[in-house]
Amino acid sequence: MRSLCLTVFLFSCATTEREDTGLNLALYCNADTTQNFVADDQDCDGTLSDLDCDDSDPNSTTIEQDEDCDGTVGELDCDDADAQSTVLAEDMDCDRVLTADDCDDGDPESTIVAEDADCDSVLTAEDCDDNDPALMAIIDDMDCDGVVNEEDCDDNDPESTLVAEDADCDGILTADDCNDNDARSTVVTEDLDCDGAITADDCDDDDNTVLSKFLDTDCDGFYDKPVISAGNGNVCVIDDAQEITCWGNNDRGQSEPPSGTFSSIDCGSLSCCAVREGSGESACWGATLSPTPDVAFERVSAGLEQACGITASGEVECWGELSGWDGQLTVPPGLYDSVSSGAFHVCGVLNTGMVECWGHNNFGQTDKPSTPQTAVSAGRSHSCAIDASGTATCWGQDANGQSSPPADTFVRVETAHIASCGLTDAGELVCWGKPPARPTGESYAALAVGIDAPFVCAVNRRSDIVCGDDSVPSGLKLWDGKPRID
Repeated sequence: MRSLCLTVFLFSCATTEREDTGLNLALYCNADTTQNFVADDQDCDGTLSDLDCDDSDPNSTTIEQDEDCDGTVGELDCDDADAQSTVLAEDMDCDRVLTADDCDDGDPESTIVAEDADCDSVLTAEDCDDNDPALMAIIDDMDCDGVVNEEDCDDNDPESTLVAEDADCDGILTADDCNDNDARSTVVTEDLDCDGAITADDCDDDDNTVLSKFLDTDCDGFYDKPVISAGNGNVCVIDDAQEITCWGNNDRGQSEPPSGTFSSIDCGSLSCCAVREGSGESACWGATLSPTPDVAFERVSAGLEQACGITASGEVECWGELSGWDGQLTVPPGLYDSVSSGAFHVCGVLNTGMVECWGHNNFGQTDKPSTPQTAVSAGRSHSCAIDASGTATCWGQDANGQSSPPADTFVRVETAHIASCGLTDAGELVCWGKPPARPTGESYAALAVGIDAPFVCAVNRRSDIVCGDDSVPSGLKLWDGKPRID
């Protein structure tokens, strides 16, 4: 009985003790005192409220797993600090563009389909064709013809030629171009021998050694336009840009020509003169030859102290500053075909074929022949002419034989100080008197002998300039005779 009472007593004591602690199982998750309080873990998922992304959802992530509580654990979230960020499963490069909308979901720098339809990394507005990734960006191909800028002759014109097929970009393919490195060159269909003169303007379009009608108006094989002239140790030419190039002696500035384009040139002892293309205005440089008349000339000729010009109608006018000699500015009446200014005298061929000479006559240099002549040249103290048969006649000083020409058939003649030179009908360069250094061994189409020149220059059949002193600047080319006004 005593033991039973003890048992009952102990039981009632334990029960009383639990009730005395105030424990209420409803306050615990799952009525388990080993669980969190419901007040601290409302969804009873074992994660306290301040560590749970959603404490009303037992399936929500924890802050430790999902910092931005967007439902994606950190290792699967592109930005676990941004609940709006994309997930790796849908955006591998985490550039906030879903795989289906991204041109390259392995490259966060790639373009998106909405802005780059062909995914060639060029935006639609900058792409020649945003449906074709093979086509280039506008910045590389402005005319969108499929050829990059540096390979396109005109990247603003989709119809233009390519550099690979048209090196000089003149619109003519290499196979059809006479010189595909020169945009000014002719085309094969219009210039069979590719000598720069089209068929209609060429004396022989099957032979590129034959001159054009621009330079050889009568097609006799010799230059009719004065494109080269020699002075006293200097030479001036009209080059392939139709500008003047000079070299040699420059003690009076005679090798410093003016700028511009010119159609004829002639040098005297101390100066040179030329006719400007288009206007016919004369321009002189070197020793002063002024005042220059306001007249449109076809050609000019420079002497020592005077220069003369001839107009298209055949009128001759002379000007200069004379230091003691006189008469060379007083032109005999008549219309002339040509004029030549010497040191102190001038000669010209009238349109009747007769020669007139005027100025100083101390050696008989103005005592002209009485028969018709086709050309005349006035030197320092003598003169020479050729007639229709090619016979040369000279008069004036002859101390060195400069007025005693050989019995050849000449087509051109020029006089110097103590020598004279001419071109025969075969193109041979022949000199008499005491000739200066000169080229030999070729057939020539033009020559240049200065009044006081220490050497002679000539132009061969290939239009190469050759001089007796080998002084020609490298790469120099003569004008082809065609006007070139910019």
